[in-house]
Amino acid sequence: MKLRQENVKKNPGAITKFAFDAVNDRHLFHSMLRIASVAQDMLLDKSTQRIRHLPLFLSGMTDGKTFPHIARVPFRDIFPTIKQDVPNPKGKIALFAGCLLDFVYTDMALAVIKDLNSIGYVVDMPMGQGCCGCPAESLGDTEAAAISAEMNTAAMNVDEYDYIVSACPSCTHQLHLYAERIPEGSDLHRQAEAIKEKTMDFAKLFYMLDGAQDLGDGVPYKVTYHDSCHMKREMGVYKEQRELLSHTKGVEIVEMNDCDNCCGFGGAYMALFPEISKEILEKKMTNIAATGADCVAVDCPGCLMQIEGGADARDMKIDVKHTATIIAEKRGLL
Repeated sequence: MKLRQENVKKNPGAITKFAFDAVNDRHLFHSMLRIASVAQDMLLDKSTQRIRHLPLFLSGMTDGKTFPHIARVPFRDIFPTIKQDVPNPKGKIALFAGCLLDFVYTDMALAVIKDLNSIGYVVDMPMGQGCCGCPAESLGDTEAAAISAEMNTAAMNVDEYDYIVSACPSCTHQLHLYAERIPEGSDLHRQAEAIKEKTMDFAKLFYMLDGAQDLGDGVPYKVTYHDSCHMKREMGVYKEQRELLSHTKGVEIVEMNDCDNCCGFGGAYMALFPEISKEILEKKMTNIAATGADCVAVDCPGCLMQIEGGADARDMKIDVKHTATIIAEKRGLL
């Protein structure tokens, strides 16, 4: 990371600088994604609504996997229409959606809300939020990461909420770094410290608030679990989600070999080094297939994108779902 930071200072790339400047201009970034949701039609496989081939220098990214389409309606537009029937709420939780839940996996964001509603919590989505800053941080651009930290800290209104929930471990980890990116002594730094204390990934928060209850439809469902790198290695969360799943009636967990090996997504790594990413994914898909599972459970939308795309390209008949989605479906909340 230090070498990347030094490299960015000495060799600021025009393309990456434009990309991160665009991401940190929330209105520009969201407008670009809305345009892309329409323009993507020329690339979509009409039968699956997935992108099988990307053009030119992006072609390596679809070698061995496919991509989901950008949501026709972003979650920030869906959120105001969601009815949350929570009598006598225990508290209020802010959802930090991140880019993938907001603009790709809107159903995953809905599952998180329905799960938390079911145990007595109202969920809000602060609309001033944008990209967490993880892509910039990972490539060594701490200046762009600091801009994201300030933007999101100001937007989250942390004092209004009991907790902040994310369904993306990379976002969760990045929010924990905000206090390091904002100068000490300011009210914004105090808020960043509070964000660090209140922010948890979905599995850890849901387990803490609800425990592993024996609920579910009882329909047999064999699940294998993939640990994301940020979730296990950076935050040490790997038991909670397994407890939640194993106590969901009907779910049988069967562990895959090397369950905590990277899937090959790695954020920008997948785009910058597609050949290596493909080889890492191939090992992951081989281990998944050997389990005979009905579903791969994940807690990272990036991992879900990678593994789901690998399964589709290989015509594997297996579901790939976030833990929040499995819980919501098995409890009849969706």
